[in-house]
Amino acid sequence: MLHKMLMAAEKVTPEPVLRYTGSNLSGSVLSDDMGNYDATAVGVTTSMQPSGLALDFGGVGEVDIDDDTLLDNATVFTAVFDVKLDSGAADSEFFQKGAHTSGEPLVFWFDNFASGDRLSFIVTDSSGNTSSTTNTISAPPIGVETNIRFLFVGGQYVRIFIDGVEDGNSPFLIPDVANIGTSTTSSDKKVRIGYNRLVSSTNKHLNGTINNFELYLEEVY
Repeated sequence: MLHKMLMAAEKVTPEPVLRYTGSNLSGSVLSDDMGNYDATAVGVTTSMQPSGLALDFGGVGEVDIDDDTLLDNATVFTAVFDVKLDSGAADSEFFQKGAHTSGEPLVFWFDNFASGDRLSFIVTDSSGNTSSTTNTISAPPIGVETNIRFLFVGGQYVRIFIDGVEDGNSPFLIPDVANIGTSTTSSDKKVRIGYNRLVSSTNKHLNGTINNFELYLEEVY
């Protein structure tokens, strides 16, 4: 019994390297709850959602994380956030690394196919190995705040959970993608939230809200 109690006491709850909420937005400055990665918000307001005061992108806003090196060559990370998609949210981006011109490292977005809504991602490593565009078979409902969890483990898989339920296509195997590569576009190396620069579509901002955006540099369930 004492041994079990000691093991429980030693268990450490992971902490994110950053956390953004609507409560931390002041003008164009979005402060990081963890004190590590403050960001610049452009065209972002706030609105009250079930999870609390959320960042509202309104189809025009974005959050640019000021440290260009975040996620460079990362081999493991987890992003967790609450999102509410409004109507007209097709191709709305959740987050990305770089401009995602040819060979950029990472983009994760909401898309609507003729056969139904999907979440899609592309990851590209520092050697140019890519997952190509990969799609879930499920997506958050429009107008309802939903929790999304995106896990990347280089050389193994991406896993996507919606309200705690793993997507039917997950895990997505990526044996050739070792890490999140460094952006090849010298003018655009940032991690961005709420802005889609997909090659295959026009630039689009998230039409909806994001709250409690947490990033961990480890695998967190």
